[in-house]
Amino acid sequence: MSELIIAPWGNPENWKKVSYLYDGKKCVTHACTLALSDMLSIKNIVVILSSTLMDKPANNYRELEDKVKEKIKSTNILTSNEIKLWVAPGIGRFGKDKVYIHKGSIDLYYNYVYYNTLILFNEINDDIKLHLDLTHGINYMPIMVREAIELAAATYAAANGKRIEIIIYNSDPLSPIPKQDDPSIELNINQVANVKFKPYESLNELLTRLTLNYDFNIFRWSRISNQNSVSKDDIESIYKASKAGEMGLLLVIGSIMGKLKDIKGRVDDTLKKLLEPMIECKIDDPLIFDYTLKLKKEVSLLHAILHALTSINIEAEVKLSTLKELNEKFYKNTAVYSILSNELHCICNLDINNQYTLYAELKYGEEFDKTKEGRTDQRTLYAHAGLEENVTLLRRDDGDIYLKYKYIDNILEQI
Repeated sequence: MSELIIAPWGNPENWKKVSYLYDGKKCVTHACTLALSDMLSIKNIVVILSSTLMDKPANNYRELEDKVKEKIKSTNILTSNEIKLWVAPGIGRFGKDKVYIHKGSIDLYYNYVYYNTLILFNEINDDIKLHLDLTHGINYMPIMVREAIELAAATYAAANGKRIEIIIYNSDPLSPIPKQDDPSIELNINQVANVKFKPYESLNELLTRLTLNYDFNIFRWSRISNQNSVSKDDIESIYKASKAGEMGLLLVIGSIMGKLKDIKGRVDDTLKKLLEPMIECKIDDPLIFDYTLKLKKEVSLLHAILHALTSINIEAEVKLSTLKELNEKFYKNTAVYSILSNELHCICNLDINNQYTLYAELKYGEEFDKTKEGRTDQRTLYAHAGLEENVTLLRRDDGDIYLKYKYIDNILEQI
């Protein structure tokens, strides 16, 4: 298991050293984040800064980002050069004598944290224990960082079959900030929450965000269609795949995987713009930074669902052994697992040849009622984990059984 610390920070320029107390240990330092690093012996640290720390003109976001990092490094607060600094696009009006304004959507900060956190988790590629320090975030930062990171954690767990534990901290408040270092000031570091993400639970949680109250979600997500070329028809396909994923209908997902990957590619292209958001800097009085990239939070949720669905290694034609593996990965210890396992067991007991044949024909032989071919309904599909005998084709080859649908349109109408 890999451990790391992530923390949103406001402006640390005037922070002073005080004593932080946790689990019988004491550390004198400028920030709760740094104290946790020392006490827990964790060197992998990410500090999320806000672009609003920039109060001078910049030609582009990369220049703004570099100047914010230089500004924080010049404080000598950072205890290691290995601490990663992210600069998320923030908003607000600042300054007294010289006012400067960062304009844009508050959702941009959320999307930036989600997307970069998911990239980081994928680079780690392990079970993860994340220590999330919210002590030094201000205004919207703590709530948005927590929500965005938890979305990234659910996505990573669902897509990779990994587990993530997030322990959330906040130290005792301190006001006013002392004018000089004062180790006599002692602040307790408090655990305020512990959240765990497991593969199936995370997949199900992501999918239900769309499938519950679907009509509302269609209205909500219509706001983002012009931002990433996602149509109402695309949302309908994602909805059907999500329902299929909830109920263990893996072959349904495989049958429309090509379309899901196409939609995800378009959403990916949109979120990649977060790696270097476009800004317009107006050198007037006041100085204005205007973020031209406008993205709603729904884009991240849409990406999370698509990322989880397209990570399922399945196509329109699938081996029975693959279905067994996916059942173990996503549905272990659930009712879906039992239903799908039983269906696969029944198929294994059939006399299957090397030519695709309708499941029902193999099961009933000459007694099969051919008028039922292609007919199915929602209850029957869900009751058999999508492997309904009147719409599923089977063949045997290379010691395995292959499955695919003959009537996918009929099936999709019932979901």
